[in-house]
Amino acid sequence: MPATLTALLCLGLCLSQRISTQKRMYDTPTLSVHPGPTVFSGEYVTFYCRLETATSTFFLLKEGRSSHIQNRYGNTQAEFPVGPVTTGHKGTYRCFGSYNNHAWSFPSEPVELLVADLVLRDHTAQNLLRIGLSFLVLVALAWFLAEDWLSRKRTRGRAKSFALGVQEKAENTTL
Repeated sequence: MPATLTALLCLGLCLSQRISTQKRMYDTPTLSVHPGPTVFSGEYVTFYCRLETATSTFFLLKEGRSSHIQNRYGNTQAEFPVGPVTTGHKGTYRCFGSYNNHAWSFPSEPVELLVADLVLRDHTAQNLLRIGLSFLVLVALAWFLAEDWLSRKRTRGRAKSFALGVQEKAENTTL
């Protein structure tokens, strides 16, 4: 009986070790994207895949494109830089961890990447406002320049008449 008990004890320890190892092997990674899930065409994004337990390889998969799997080597986190993004990059992404070539983690929760085209807006109203303000500034500048020119002309005219008046007085006093 003690041999059977020892055998069962060893079997139980081995199975519990294997079960705890398998439990750690099938964690679910978390996937995040920075600067955020909505970006404009031409920007750069980075996907971060993270697992609590160490793994050897991370995989980023875009749903609907099984031929486009990216892999990175890492311990608990891997970065997947993408960009400049186009509308072809929009879609749903998931990541996986591989502990060896045979054991994979569960897939992460999906992350939806939305890529907006840069829309050329009609800036007619803003441009008309800028042109109108520029015109008002030019009119004010022309007003100040004309006022200065007329002021100088009047001052020269007064100085000239004053000089003529002084000259006439001098001639009258000498006669």
